[in-house]
Amino acid sequence: MLTFIGPLPPPLHGQSLVTKALFERLLLNGVKVDAIDTNAGNIAGKLLRHARALMVIWRQPQPVYLSVSSNYGFWLTVTLAAIARLRGRRLVLHYHSFAIATNRPRARSVLLRAAGRATLHLVLSSGMAEHLRHAGAQRTHVLSNAGFVDPRLTQTPKGNCQRIRMGHLSNLSAAKGIDLVIDAACACLEHGLDIELHIAGPVQDQAARDALFRGRKQLGERLEYHGPIQGDQKIDFFRGLDIFLFPTRYRHEAEPMVLLEAIAAGVACISYATGCISEILMDSEGLAVNSDEPFVGPLVAYVAEWKSLADSRQSASRRRFLALLQLHDKSFSEILNWIDQ
Repeated sequence: MLTFIGPLPPPLHGQSLVTKALFERLLLNGVKVDAIDTNAGNIAGKLLRHARALMVIWRQPQPVYLSVSSNYGFWLTVTLAAIARLRGRRLVLHYHSFAIATNRPRARSVLLRAAGRATLHLVLSSGMAEHLRHAGAQRTHVLSNAGFVDPRLTQTPKGNCQRIRMGHLSNLSAAKGIDLVIDAACACLEHGLDIELHIAGPVQDQAARDALFRGRKQLGERLEYHGPIQGDQKIDFFRGLDIFLFPTRYRHEAEPMVLLEAIAAGVACISYATGCISEILMDSEGLAVNSDEPFVGPLVAYVAEWKSLADSRQSASRRRFLALLQLHDKSFSEILNWIDQ
């Protein structure tokens, strides 16, 4: 039996999506799981759910999986990790924020001390693992999110379109770069590039509403907003794209599922090199722009070369995903061995 503690949908975001996918995959592999959902709509609800998790850790002797929270929830994670160590439970911590592993040294140090040397730290890339090892973590293990991508995306045929089809999918917000997506599409048109822009996802803030309004005004019929999408709609969305734009500024960005989904579908990606993104796009013939540099200029140059390089870029994207998937499957097998110890 494994005590499994983490956020499950709803609401749907990157961490809850991955937590749900990992939970379901453990069940499929015969692991008995006692799941405690820490997602809640308010602070009181979150505290109550973590209190339940604390009692389970205190009473039950099985190993503990703990999804590391961000923001104020991080300190609840520290508390649970400390209790697990106090009670002698085998513990695995799963990181979903690159910032916690790399850019918050004091918080990271507190968590490492609370969890103890025997804890297994699950991270999303070798870069995250290196940062944690330098901070004192004794046992790190890379488990990419590639294994949680819908496998149908790897078999997605590309449609035919004369225009270059660019797209963006996220919880639409300033942090995820919706304003830069609109700026980039408008700049492509100004340079005479025949593009269209497809945007999907729920609107999260006024900046996203303003950007969509500006995009409709400046791009006209070349902009299509698909709204929130899941399942087959997402498959169709990626099938219709040539280039995926992801100029994220989100401070907790790590290994975004949408980028993995895009390269799985053979879509070339242009993103800011936030979190693990430069490691995702390595060898994919995509473009990871330094986050302190302009996004629009490099994108326009990339799109201008599209027609002559499209086939190689799309093939390279899918090959990169399949390489990440192979590494994920090997790592997941090792996680199962850890649970069975």
